[in-house]
Amino acid sequence: MLPKELKLDPRVKRTRQLLEQAFLELLEEKGFQSITVQSIAERATVNRATFYAHFEDKFALLDHVIRDSFQKVLGRKLAPDSDFSLDNLQVLILTVFDYLGQFNSHQCDPSAKQFEPLIEKEVQSQIHHFILRWVNQWQKEQLKPHTAPEVMASAISWAIFGAGYHWSQGSKTYSAEEVSDQTFALIINGLYGSFSSETPLILDDPMAIG
Repeated sequence: MLPKELKLDPRVKRTRQLLEQAFLELLEEKGFQSITVQSIAERATVNRATFYAHFEDKFALLDHVIRDSFQKVLGRKLAPDSDFSLDNLQVLILTVFDYLGQFNSHQCDPSAKQFEPLIEKEVQSQIHHFILRWVNQWQKEQLKPHTAPEVMASAISWAIFGAGYHWSQGSKTYSAEEVSDQTFALIINGLYGSFSSETPLILDDPMAIG
């Protein structure tokens, strides 16, 4: 983690951009297994010491690339402070599906098992952040007794990530839109059952979805 003042230094940003670009180019050319820190540094026209000043190893760089790229993709669709709505939930789900599909198709060999924990860590945590913030917007009296927001957010975020990751690794018989719509409907039906019948629901009738 860089000190705050270094993060704001344009020279530091420029160097990190060079390393990221070099890494992505090499990733497409010869795959992750064949990439070395030396090859990244040479492509970025910096030395190894400069690389290690920014990243611990190539796995740390990949971790950063996944997190940064997903944040940018999601940021183009949803503002970080977006309120909950059915439309925003649907956008979040489809964005995850699109991102995972593109990542596995163009940037990394989907059979490389070492990528799985990195993708899970970064993408699922971003989804969880959105969902938990939305759940916390709802009043406790709207939910059934003993409903834990953290548990609800975890279940929903893993459902989205799991469905998207499974689809991205498969034959893609169905489009991202079709599978994300099914995931959306299942989640909404699950949410519907979490609200107290004695209070007004903030969700539309899930049976009307589609």
